Amino acid sequence: RLRWCQRLCAQATGHFVLKVNGKPDATTAGDLPTQALIAHLPLLVHPAPKTALVVGWGSGVTVGAALAHPLERVTAVELEPAVVEASRYFDEVNGRRLEDPRTELLLNDGRNVLVATDRRFDVIVSEPSNPWLSGVANLFTKEYFEAGAAHLAEDGVFCQWLQIYEMQPSEVATLMATFTLAFPHVYVFRGASGDLMLLGAREPFMIDVTRMEARMRGGGPVDENLARVGVRSAAALLSRLYLTPAGAR
Repeated sequence: RLRWCQRLCAQATGHFVLKVNGKPDATTAGDLPTQALIAHLPLLVHPAPKTALVVGWGSGVTVGAALAHPLERVTAVELEPAVVEASRYFDEVNGRRLEDPRTELLLNDGRNVLVATDRRFDVIVSEPSNPWLSGVANLFTKEYFEAGAAHLAEDGVFCQWLQIYEMQPSEVATLMATFTLAFPHVYVFRGASGDLMLLGAREPFMIDVTRMEARMRGGGPVDENLARVGVRSAAALLSRLYLTPAGAR
């Protein structure tokens, strides 16, 4: 399984890097905030989330962030078993979520799962690699986003990781326009440098700051997980907001 898809976890300067075909796709340094916030954002915005689907296991940090919330189940989909194996190197930051009984891991293609399942989720997080990589663009299409929209429960929120480095502004605009075809109501947040997080829904929704603050208070698992990436208040999280739905349109 490693012969055709080399996936390495290398340690350098005190940090771990998960590489796919030689390209870094997860680290314990630069993109760690995006890996965590891509889960926290939709779960903090949703009025009462119970279930989540995460497309892409990667380092396991996103699933770990999701399970900091009092969810009943997180279903994670990963195409390559070797990625799951390599994620053990990230146990210190992902919270060993493979051992959490609420974790359901599916070794499959994310598109196949969305097409085949009849389940609906309160939150769907999609974090494939960069759209300009061979094969990955399938997870940035109108059809893929529409499949995600069809499997959101009432008040459901879809959160998409969009890497914008090494892309032209026109290409980013095309991806944004494609996303809004399936999710007309979009908030855009900044992750790590060069990363955007698109928070989309089929129906209008507001960010309830009071509810967000309440879920972040008290020194519980959500607080602790957010503090690890330097977010210690709702204000700090909202400072990452780039565009409201009007701005996104």
